[in-house]
Parts: sequence; C-alpha cells; structure tokens
Amino acid sequence: MALKAIVSAEEHAKLVADVKKEYSEKDGKFILDVTPVEGLALDNAASLKSALQKLEQKLVEAQNRSEILASRHRRARTIGKAAEARAALSEGVHAASLDRMSNKVLREEATSLAKSEMVEENLSQRLLELDKQDEIEQMLQALKTKKALTA
Repeated sequence: MALKAIVSAEEHAKLVADVKKEYSEKDGKFILDVTPVEGLALDNAASLKSALQKLEQKLVEAQNRSEILASRHRRARTIGKAAEARAALSEGVHAASLDRMSNKVLREEATSLAKSEMVEENLSQRLLELDKQDEIEQMLQALKTKKALTA
C-alpha cells in the first residue's frame, strides 16, 4: 500500500510537471485539453451510478425503518392510554367522582325546588293577605258611609 502511494505520488508529480510544461509552451495561456479516457470515464460513471443506486436504496430503507418506528411508537402510546383507562375504571376513581357529582346535582335540584316552593307559598300568602286587606277596607268604607248617613 505504501509502495502504491509513493508510485501515485511520483505519477502525480510527473503529471504536474507535464501540465506546467504545456502551460509555458502555450505562452502562458492555459488551454485545457479534455480528451476522454475511455476506460477510466466509463468505470467512473458506472461506479458513480452504482454508488448512487446504493445510496438511494439505503435512503428508502431508512425511510421505511423510520415509518415503522413511528407507527410502533404510536401503537405503544395508544396501548398505554388504553391501559390507563382500564386501570382507572377498575380502581373506581371515576365512578366515585361521578357518584359525588350526581349527589351534588341532586342536592342542588332539591334546594332549588324547595326555594321556589317557598317563594310561591309566600306569594300566594301575600296575595291572600292583600285580598283580606281589601275586604277589610271595603267593610270599613261601608261602615263609614253608613255612619255618615245615620249621623
């Protein structure tokens, strides 16, 4: 491997020297000569295409794993919520709360009904009293007119 690196470094230095020589021979104008190296270009393109396909395949696999993990997480949360609901029902916590609330509502209804009946009784008693006062006043007026006629 080290031998390859040295050979590669030597080849690299030779290529750099050749490029400098061509640059100086063309009056300082650098003209890039792009001549395709058939074997190298085809191997490079094929390897790049296969690398791209492998990366796309890995991306699809990662997305699929991500979706699976997300669905497993949602399932776990749902199972947890269902277990909490079952535990709450079995403990009777909510049932006791509903019973207390029901009793409170019944008490409030009974109190309100009693108050409304008291108001109605007071009102009817007040009306009866007013009717009696009217009768008394009419009788008093009748006595006064009778007394005024006899006098």
